Amino acid sequence: MDGAPPLMNLQTTTSRSRLPRFRRVPEPPRMVMTERDKRILHAVHEYRMLTREQIERLLFAPEFGQDHFTKTSKVRHRLKVLYQNKYLERVPLPVGNATWAWQPVYRLARSGAELVASDLGVNSKDLIYWGKGDDKDRRATHATPLFLNHTLCINDVRIAFQLAAQHYGYRVETWLDDVHLKSQERKDHVAVRDEEGNKMVAVIPDSYFVLNLGNRRAPFFLEVDRATMSNSRWGTRIHAYLAYVRSGKYTERYQMRALRILTVTTTEQRLMNLKETTRKAGGGDLFWFTTMEQMSAGSVFFDPIWRLANDEPERARKSLLG
Repeated sequence: MDGAPPLMNLQTTTSRSRLPRFRRVPEPPRMVMTERDKRILHAVHEYRMLTREQIERLLFAPEFGQDHFTKTSKVRHRLKVLYQNKYLERVPLPVGNATWAWQPVYRLARSGAELVASDLGVNSKDLIYWGKGDDKDRRATHATPLFLNHTLCINDVRIAFQLAAQHYGYRVETWLDDVHLKSQERKDHVAVRDEEGNKMVAVIPDSYFVLNLGNRRAPFFLEVDRATMSNSRWGTRIHAYLAYVRSGKYTERYQMRALRILTVTTTEQRLMNLKETTRKAGGGDLFWFTTMEQMSAGSVFFDPIWRLANDEPERARKSLLG
Protein backbone atom coordinates (compact mmCIF):
# COMPACT_ATOMS: atom_id res chain seq x y z
CA MET A 1 0.00 0.00 0.00
CA ASP A 2 1.10 3.54 -0.75
CA GLY A 3 0.99 4.69 2.86
CA ALA A 4 2.32 1.51 4.43
CA PRO A 5 5.47 1.96 6.54
CA PRO A 6 8.60 0.11 5.45
CA LEU A 7 9.79 -3.01 7.19
CA MET A 8 12.61 -2.04 9.51
CA ASN A 9 14.45 -3.11 12.62
CA LEU A 10 12.81 -1.86 15.79
CA GLN A 11 16.15 -0.61 17.08
CA THR A 12 16.34 2.03 14.34
CA THR A 13 13.41 3.87 15.89
CA THR A 14 15.04 4.33 19.27
CA SER A 15 16.81 7.52 20.25
CA ARG A 16 19.93 5.53 21.13
CA SER A 17 20.38 4.39 17.52
CA ARG A 18 18.99 7.44 15.73
CA LEU A 19 20.29 7.48 12.18
CA PRO A 20 22.92 10.12 11.30
CA ARG A 21 21.68 12.93 9.11
CA PHE A 22 24.52 13.16 6.59
CA ARG A 23 26.06 9.70 6.82
CA ARG A 24 24.73 6.33 5.76
CA VAL A 25 24.82 3.38 8.15
CA PRO A 26 26.30 0.01 7.11
CA GLU A 27 22.94 -1.72 7.55
CA PRO A 28 20.18 0.65 6.39
CA PRO A 29 16.57 0.18 7.48
CA ARG A 30 14.75 -2.21 5.19
CA MET A 31 12.10 -0.64 3.02
CA VAL A 32 9.37 -1.47 0.53
CA MET A 33 9.35 0.94 -2.44
CA THR A 34 5.91 2.58 -2.64
CA GLU A 35 4.27 4.54 -5.45
CA ARG A 36 4.61 7.68 -3.35
CA ASP A 37 8.35 6.98 -2.98
CA LYS A 38 8.57 6.82 -6.77
CA ARG A 39 6.73 10.13 -7.05
CA ILE A 40 9.27 11.65 -4.65
CA LEU A 41 12.17 10.42 -6.79
CA HIS A 42 10.57 11.70 -9.98
CA ALA A 43 9.89 15.09 -8.38
CA VAL A 44 13.49 15.41 -7.15
CA HIS A 45 14.68 14.57 -10.67
CA GLU A 46 12.29 17.04 -12.31
CA TYR A 47 13.13 19.89 -9.92
CA ARG A 48 16.85 18.92 -9.62
CA MET A 49 16.77 19.44 -5.84
CA LEU A 50 14.11 19.82 -3.17
CA THR A 51 13.93 20.34 0.57
CA ARG A 52 11.73 18.23 2.83
CA GLU A 53 9.29 21.12 3.16
CA GLN A 54 9.05 21.52 -0.63
CA ILE A 55 8.44 17.79 -1.12
CA GLU A 56 5.75 17.89 1.55
CA ARG A 57 4.06 20.88 -0.07
CA LEU A 58 4.23 19.35 -3.54
CA LEU A 59 3.27 15.72 -2.89
CA PHE A 60 1.67 15.38 0.54
CA ALA A 61 -1.70 17.11 0.46
CA PRO A 62 -3.14 18.34 3.79
CA GLU A 63 -5.21 15.69 5.54
CA PHE A 64 -8.91 16.63 5.72
CA GLY A 65 -7.96 20.09 4.45
CA GLN A 66 -5.53 20.77 7.28
CA ASP A 67 -1.80 20.28 7.78
CA HIS A 68 -0.86 18.01 10.65
CA PHE A 69 2.42 17.14 12.34
CA THR A 70 1.93 13.44 11.51
CA LYS A 71 2.12 14.32 7.82
CA THR A 72 5.53 15.92 8.32
CA SER A 73 6.65 12.84 10.25
CA LYS A 74 5.62 10.62 7.34
CA VAL A 75 7.59 12.73 4.88
CA ARG A 76 10.68 12.69 7.08
CA HIS A 77 10.45 8.94 7.48
CA ARG A 78 10.17 8.25 3.75
CA LEU A 79 13.07 10.59 2.97
CA LYS A 80 15.17 8.96 5.69
CA VAL A 81 14.78 5.46 4.29
CA LEU A 82 15.23 6.66 0.70
CA TYR A 83 18.49 8.33 1.72
CA GLN A 84 19.81 5.44 3.79
CA ASN A 85 19.00 3.00 0.95
CA LYS A 86 20.92 5.16 -1.58
CA TYR A 87 17.99 6.42 -3.65
CA LEU A 88 18.56 10.03 -2.57
CA GLU A 89 21.53 12.15 -1.58
CA ARG A 90 21.49 14.77 1.17
CA VAL A 91 23.35 18.07 0.80
CA PRO A 92 23.59 20.52 3.75
CA LEU A 93 21.59 23.70 3.27
CA PRO A 94 23.57 26.92 3.93
CA VAL A 95 21.96 29.50 6.18
CA GLY A 96 24.77 32.06 6.29
CA ASN A 97 28.47 32.60 5.80
CA ALA A 98 30.27 29.38 6.75
CA THR A 99 27.11 28.21 8.51
CA TRP A 100 25.28 25.07 7.42
CA ALA A 101 21.81 24.11 8.58
CA TRP A 102 20.86 20.64 9.69
CA GLN A 103 18.06 20.69 7.14
CA PRO A 104 19.20 18.82 4.04
CA VAL A 105 18.56 19.42 0.35
CA TYR A 106 17.70 16.25 -1.53
CA ARG A 107 18.97 15.22 -4.96
CA LEU A 108 18.98 11.91 -6.78
CA ALA A 109 21.54 9.28 -5.89
CA ARG A 110 22.62 6.61 -8.36
CA SER A 111 19.96 4.05 -7.38
CA GLY A 112 17.27 6.72 -7.56
CA ALA A 113 18.47 7.81 -10.98
CA GLU A 114 18.39 4.22 -12.22
CA LEU A 115 14.80 3.79 -11.00
CA VAL A 116 13.67 7.06 -12.61
CA ALA A 117 15.42 6.18 -15.87
CA SER A 118 13.74 2.76 -15.91
CA ASP A 119 10.32 4.35 -15.36
CA LEU A 120 10.99 6.81 -18.21
CA GLY A 121 12.25 4.07 -20.50
CA VAL A 122 15.70 5.61 -20.97
CA ASN A 123 19.23 4.45 -20.27
CA SER A 124 20.39 5.64 -16.86
CA LYS A 125 23.62 6.85 -18.48
CA ASP A 126 21.55 9.30 -20.55
CA LEU A 127 19.52 10.65 -17.63
CA ILE A 128 20.45 14.23 -16.77
CA TYR A 129 20.31 15.01 -13.07
CA TRP A 130 22.18 17.21 -10.63
CA GLY A 131 25.10 15.35 -9.10
CA LYS A 132 25.74 13.02 -12.01
CA GLY A 133 29.45 12.24 -12.06
CA ASP A 134 29.82 13.24 -8.40
CA ASP A 135 27.74 10.47 -6.94
CA LYS A 136 30.13 8.14 -5.14
CA ASP A 137 27.99 7.91 -1.99
CA ARG A 138 31.08 8.52 0.15
CA ARG A 139 32.02 11.98 -1.03
CA ALA A 140 30.25 15.21 -0.17
CA THR A 141 28.59 17.07 -3.01
CA HIS A 142 30.18 20.47 -3.58
CA ALA A 143 27.70 23.29 -4.21
CA THR A 144 27.92 27.00 -3.49
CA PRO A 145 25.39 28.60 -1.15
CA LEU A 146 24.36 30.94 -3.99
CA PHE A 147 23.60 28.00 -6.30
CA LEU A 148 21.57 26.12 -3.69
CA ASN A 149 19.55 29.08 -2.47
CA HIS A 150 18.82 30.39 -5.95
CA THR A 151 17.66 27.01 -7.25
CA LEU A 152 15.48 26.42 -4.19
CA CYS A 153 13.87 29.84 -4.63
CA ILE A 154 13.11 29.03 -8.28
CA ASN A 155 11.55 25.77 -7.10
CA ASP A 156 9.39 27.63 -4.57
CA VAL A 157 7.98 29.71 -7.42
CA ARG A 158 7.54 26.66 -9.62
CA ILE A 159 5.70 24.74 -6.90
CA ALA A 160 3.35 27.70 -6.40
CA PHE A 161 2.47 27.67 -10.10
CA GLN A 162 2.12 23.88 -10.15
CA LEU A 163 -0.22 23.73 -7.15
CA ALA A 164 -2.27 26.70 -8.35
CA ALA A 165 -2.66 25.11 -11.79
CA GLN A 166 -3.85 21.86 -10.22
CA HIS A 167 -6.36 23.72 -8.05
CA TYR A 168 -7.92 25.69 -10.91
CA GLY A 169 -7.89 22.89 -13.47
CA TYR A 170 -5.04 24.38 -15.51
CA ARG A 171 -1.84 22.65 -16.52
CA VAL A 172 1.84 23.57 -16.53
CA GLU A 173 2.50 21.95 -19.88
CA THR A 174 6.13 23.04 -20.26
CA TRP A 175 8.83 24.02 -17.79
CA LEU A 176 12.41 24.47 -18.95
CA ASP A 177 15.00 25.33 -16.30
CA ASP A 178 18.31 27.08 -16.85
CA VAL A 179 20.10 23.77 -17.45
CA HIS A 180 18.06 23.27 -20.62
CA LEU A 181 18.16 26.96 -21.54
CA LYS A 182 21.95 27.11 -21.24
CA SER A 183 22.45 24.18 -23.61
CA GLN A 184 24.08 25.02 -26.92
CA GLU A 185 21.05 23.98 -28.94
CA ARG A 186 18.85 26.44 -27.03
CA LYS A 187 21.18 29.34 -26.31
CA ASP A 188 20.34 32.53 -28.26
CA HIS A 189 22.34 35.78 -28.41
CA VAL A 190 21.31 39.34 -29.23
CA ALA A 191 23.26 42.55 -29.78
CA VAL A 192 22.81 45.23 -27.09
CA ARG A 193 24.44 48.54 -26.29
CA ASP A 194 25.23 49.46 -22.69
CA GLU A 195 27.80 51.52 -20.77
CA GLU A 196 30.58 49.34 -22.19
CA GLY A 197 29.44 49.74 -25.79
CA ASN A 198 28.01 47.19 -28.22
CA LYS A 199 28.21 43.52 -27.33
CA MET A 200 26.50 40.19 -27.81
CA VAL A 201 24.51 38.96 -24.82
CA ALA A 202 23.05 35.49 -24.21
CA VAL A 203 19.35 35.45 -23.35
CA ILE A 204 19.01 32.89 -20.54
CA PRO A 205 16.10 33.33 -18.12
CA ASP A 206 15.96 31.25 -14.96
CA SER A 207 13.02 29.33 -16.46
CA TYR A 208 10.62 29.28 -19.39
CA PHE A 209 7.17 27.83 -18.84
CA VAL A 210 3.77 27.60 -20.50
CA LEU A 211 0.42 27.51 -18.72
CA ASN A 212 -2.36 25.69 -20.53
CA LEU A 213 -5.53 27.49 -19.46
CA GLY A 214 -7.86 25.36 -21.55
CA ASN A 215 -8.92 28.03 -24.03
CA ARG A 216 -5.44 29.50 -24.47
CA ARG A 217 -1.77 29.00 -23.69
CA ALA A 218 0.23 31.58 -21.75
CA PRO A 219 4.05 31.58 -22.02
CA PHE A 220 6.38 33.18 -19.47
CA PHE A 221 10.03 33.82 -18.79
CA LEU A 222 10.92 33.72 -15.09
CA GLU A 223 13.64 35.65 -13.29
CA VAL A 224 14.20 34.97 -9.57
CA ASP A 225 16.24 37.85 -8.23
CA ARG A 226 18.25 37.38 -5.02
CA ALA A 227 19.47 41.01 -4.96
CA THR A 228 22.94 40.02 -6.17
CA MET A 229 22.86 41.90 -9.49
CA SER A 230 23.75 45.56 -9.98
CA ASN A 231 21.27 47.98 -11.56
CA SER A 232 23.50 48.37 -14.63
CA ARG A 233 23.63 44.62 -15.21
CA TRP A 234 19.88 44.42 -14.74
CA GLY A 235 19.43 47.19 -17.31
CA THR A 236 21.58 45.24 -19.78
CA ARG A 237 19.39 42.19 -19.22
CA ILE A 238 16.25 44.22 -19.94
CA HIS A 239 17.76 45.56 -23.18
CA ALA A 240 18.62 41.97 -24.16
CA TYR A 241 15.07 40.77 -23.53
CA LEU A 242 13.62 43.64 -25.55
CA ALA A 243 16.02 42.97 -28.43
CA TYR A 244 15.20 39.26 -28.27
CA VAL A 245 11.46 39.83 -28.61
CA ARG A 246 11.70 42.61 -31.23
CA SER A 247 14.13 40.68 -33.41
CA GLY A 248 11.71 37.77 -33.80
CA LYS A 249 14.19 35.33 -32.28
CA TYR A 250 11.85 34.62 -29.38
CA THR A 251 8.98 33.66 -31.70
CA GLU A 252 11.32 31.61 -33.87
CA ARG A 253 12.67 29.70 -30.87
CA TYR A 254 9.46 29.06 -28.92
CA GLN A 255 6.84 29.27 -31.67
CA MET A 256 4.86 31.72 -29.53
CA ARG A 257 4.10 35.42 -29.97
CA ALA A 258 2.72 36.27 -26.55
CA LEU A 259 5.13 36.61 -23.61
CA ARG A 260 5.33 38.02 -20.13
CA ILE A 261 8.58 38.20 -18.19
CA LEU A 262 8.02 37.63 -14.49
CA THR A 263 10.51 38.71 -11.84
CA VAL A 264 10.19 37.52 -8.24
CA THR A 265 12.54 39.36 -5.89
CA THR A 266 13.44 39.71 -2.23
CA THR A 267 11.86 42.90 -0.87
CA GLU A 268 9.50 45.72 -1.82
CA GLN A 269 12.43 48.16 -2.01
CA ARG A 270 14.36 45.86 -4.32
CA LEU A 271 11.23 45.47 -6.46
CA MET A 272 10.92 49.25 -6.84
CA ASN A 273 14.60 49.53 -7.82
CA LEU A 274 14.26 46.84 -10.49
CA LYS A 275 10.99 48.31 -11.70
CA GLU A 276 12.54 51.77 -12.11
CA THR A 277 15.63 50.40 -13.89
CA THR A 278 13.35 48.44 -16.20
CA ARG A 279 11.24 51.52 -16.96
CA LYS A 280 14.33 53.56 -17.82
CA ALA A 281 15.53 50.79 -20.11
CA GLY A 282 12.30 51.00 -22.09
CA GLY A 283 10.49 48.09 -20.49
CA GLY A 284 6.74 48.25 -19.99
CA ASP A 285 3.86 45.81 -19.91
CA LEU A 286 6.19 42.99 -20.89
CA PHE A 287 7.80 42.99 -17.41
CA TRP A 288 5.92 42.01 -14.23
CA PHE A 289 7.27 42.06 -10.65
CA THR A 290 6.39 40.66 -7.25
CA THR A 291 8.19 39.50 -4.09
CA MET A 292 8.79 36.03 -2.66
CA GLU A 293 6.73 36.98 0.39
CA GLN A 294 3.65 37.54 -1.79
CA MET A 295 4.13 34.39 -3.89
CA SER A 296 1.99 31.39 -2.99
CA ALA A 297 -0.27 28.88 -4.69
CA GLY A 298 -3.25 30.82 -3.37
CA SER A 299 -2.13 34.22 -4.65
CA VAL A 300 -0.11 33.72 -7.82
CA PHE A 301 -2.96 33.73 -10.35
CA PHE A 302 -5.79 35.94 -9.15
CA ASP A 303 -4.50 38.16 -6.32
CA PRO A 304 -3.22 41.64 -7.29
CA ILE A 305 0.38 40.94 -6.28
CA TRP A 306 2.08 41.94 -9.56
CA ARG A 307 3.54 45.32 -10.52
CA LEU A 308 4.22 46.44 -14.09
CA ALA A 309 7.27 48.41 -15.20
CA ASN A 310 5.39 51.66 -15.75
CA ASP A 311 4.27 54.57 -13.60
CA GLU A 312 0.51 54.48 -14.12
CA PRO A 313 -1.00 54.43 -10.60
CA GLU A 314 -4.21 52.69 -11.62
CA ARG A 315 -2.16 49.84 -13.07
CA ALA A 316 0.31 49.57 -10.21
CA ARG A 317 -0.99 46.19 -9.06
CA LYS A 318 -2.52 43.47 -11.20
CA SER A 319 -3.47 39.83 -11.02
CA LEU A 320 -1.68 37.56 -13.46
CA LEU A 321 -4.81 35.93 -14.90
CA GLY A 322 -7.44 38.48 -13.86
